[in-house]
Amino acid sequence: MTDDLDDSVVLRRILVAVDTSSHSLAALEAAATIARKMEADIHGLFVQDEIWEKLSRLPSIATINELTGETKSLEEKNLEKQVEQQKKRLRRHLKTISREHNISYHWDTVQGRVVDEILRAAESADLITIGRRGHSFPEKKKLGSSAKAIIRLTNKPILLLKKGLKLGNPITVVYDASEESERCLQLGLSLAKKNDSTLTILVLDNNSDSSQKRNTQLEKMVDSAQVSVKVQLFQNPNIWGLTHAVNRRDSGLLIIPRHQPLLQDELESIIYMLKCPLLLMT
Repeated sequence: MTDDLDDSVVLRRILVAVDTSSHSLAALEAAATIARKMEADIHGLFVQDEIWEKLSRLPSIATINELTGETKSLEEKNLEKQVEQQKKRLRRHLKTISREHNISYHWDTVQGRVVDEILRAAESADLITIGRRGHSFPEKKKLGSSAKAIIRLTNKPILLLKKGLKLGNPITVVYDASEESERCLQLGLSLAKKNDSTLTILVLDNNSDSSQKRNTQLEKMVDSAQVSVKVQLFQNPNIWGLTHAVNRRDSGLLIIPRHQPLLQDELESIIYMLKCPLLLMT
């Protein structure tokens, strides 16, 4: 771990995959908050999925009004008009949020497969911010298929949002002595300092072999911290105890190593149970 912990993780460009879903709009608001604190800029990306253009050419395709149940045939020219209206609304929304947070932004619209285009744009980003799911209607506990694929394929940190949640204080970091968790601490410390927030460290004690390394790193971090730091040791941790501890503290953000064993096969559960945004650090 470096000496200047709070300067070790740099966020200069935050990619936000935007659509009209409530989860995506929550992600955009959170990205703007982080961008303001980290003096970063936002890259808003709207992907026009190529599959919709293909579907619009089918003679039997139709749209259904969610409120009235009324069906209406969907022609290619009507689809293009709707997409253009969506893009304009989203760009105006991004511009408004950027002005409110006093941050810079730029906007791109592309056509292709959603996952492919987001991953391509993420190559020049320091953080990806996405909604938990888009306009599909899976079970509430489920991640959207695009979010799952991006999490699996990217090597960038990912901030996951669902509607109704906002980025806030205090900040909680999961630490397991891994290199990923060191970066979690670095980012958490930086955000806490810039946001005048308390940083809580949940130390997962499930490997006695790494305890000496863990204790040395933590002691160094706490001694050099310029914010209020609280440390809690978790013995024999599990996903249920972790989410309960985070929720009990009314955390405004949880930062956790992407490859923490607790997340294996349990990521959807923790996202569903958490009452704050989740940042997966790589």
